Amino acid sequence: MISKISIVIKLYNKWISSSSRFWNLATTIDILSITSKNLREGKLRVILPEYYDLSSAVENNPAHKYQNIFDHVISVFQGLENILKFNFLNEKLRNKLDSALFEKIGSHSRREILIVATILHDIAKTLTIIKN
Repeated sequence: MISKISIVIKLYNKWISSSSRFWNLATTIDILSITSKNLREGKLRVILPEYYDLSSAVENNPAHKYQNIFDHVISVFQGLENILKFNFLNEKLRNKLDSALFEKIGSHSRREILIVATILHDIAKTLTIIKN
């Protein structure tokens, strides 16, 4: 039986590997131009092939409606796209929040970091699925 600590280490290594490679390649793509549509169409397949491998794994969990992990991540990203339009806020708050999300943390804006975190939030999920 694999110990819990070894699983955590594997998850961490997979996430670090994917996110580091993604950030290194981020100079060649415009993170802010990523959309749920181009994710679904495979536009990041060369940059992040393991992301597209998530389509072959289904989470056995009614909270995820038994959808594959790829579709789940796309759904979460679509939710983020809708939230980032800030249609539920008045113009003053929308501008204030939008401005805050364009502030840089290191070399990337908060908006870019939020986008990448959303895309990668389940990148190692295949390592945690219990197979019956």
